[in-house]
Amino acid sequence: MRLSKQLFPDKYRLPKLIDENSTRSLLNSGPFYQMVERGLPLFLPIGNKIMTAIEQSCIKEAELFDYNHIDMTQMIPTNILSLGEQFSEGFLDQFIFLKGKMERYHLLSTPEPLLLNFMREGLLSYRQLPLKMMFSAKFYRQLSQVHSILKTREFKMLAGACLYEFNKNSQSFKHLFHDYMLHLSDLYSLPIEYKINHDKKFNEYFYLHPDGDEKYGDVSAISLSMAYEYGQDKKVYARYCSKDNKKMNAKFVTFGLGLQRLFFAILDNCRDKKGFNIPKHLRPFDICIIPQRSEDLKYCQELVNILHTPPDRVLIDDRSKVKSSDKERFADYLGIPQKLLIHKHEVIVSHRDSDTLLKEAFQLSQVKGGGNSIFHIKLF
Repeated sequence: MRLSKQLFPDKYRLPKLIDENSTRSLLNSGPFYQMVERGLPLFLPIGNKIMTAIEQSCIKEAELFDYNHIDMTQMIPTNILSLGEQFSEGFLDQFIFLKGKMERYHLLSTPEPLLLNFMREGLLSYRQLPLKMMFSAKFYRQLSQVHSILKTREFKMLAGACLYEFNKNSQSFKHLFHDYMLHLSDLYSLPIEYKINHDKKFNEYFYLHPDGDEKYGDVSAISLSMAYEYGQDKKVYARYCSKDNKKMNAKFVTFGLGLQRLFFAILDNCRDKKGFNIPKHLRPFDICIIPQRSEDLKYCQELVNILHTPPDRVLIDDRSKVKSSDKERFADYLGIPQKLLIHKHEVIVSHRDSDTLLKEAFQLSQVKGGGNSIFHIKLF
């Protein structure tokens, strides 16, 4: 990726004092997303690389808990809503119903009725249970208040459900989602608090932050996810044939994880004096190549071609009229561990933090055979 080819060049200029800016301010002004208008985010290439990595990581980790990934339509037949629970007052008003020839559809706002109908149509026998499905998709809501990336009219969710066999001694499958959220907390080193409401049979998970519009006790917090037993007041359970050849009603647990909110929480939690020290499996790039002069640009792609590092993991900061020190600072801001400063065939390698990234230090073994005869590489 070449920085000179990106839109909104002002988003690649950093504030002088990063520490004095809130995470929300840094994300709004930084190279992560652009608001088409309030509540409608468009993720820019760097932000999209991070968001995609978070999304794929969440899906991959959910598979460890036997959740099967499915595709979800974003256009929902409105008559399916009658299969689900009664909506709370005002919630239906947030749905976006289509008009004209498409008036029998609405945009995905909540997936439970469709998931329930989809799962029970395919359920025949107790041998299929438990059925665990999950998907990621964009959701749409008509909101009166939108708060940057934390609360938007169009937002990404990882959602899913578990259909399981019911008996008096069976444990709610909410515990699977609980274990999954604690697993993500460990994976991302992200402090997560949670509430378990036994009466209303739901769990909710929070990241404590002053910009949150929810409360965890008396503390402002961002609600990241929720899981609950669906259809408690209405016979919406799918039916299956039991071991005794009886028709039984299955139980239904559903969950949702806000990926944009998780994006905010992860970046907020990994801040340091230089910017965002993003975990290796989520960061957008592993190497930043910085030409010292404009005439050195022709050597950048030549250097990329001799590295074992995949090209999509390399950022070339070829912006004109930007000091090399500012380019290095930008690479540090994104958490890129290695900077390769190039002048003709001379390359100086420096690291964001040599104390903590020794295992990722640039090694001559990262250069393909014969590359060392072309470039003279020095470790700084």
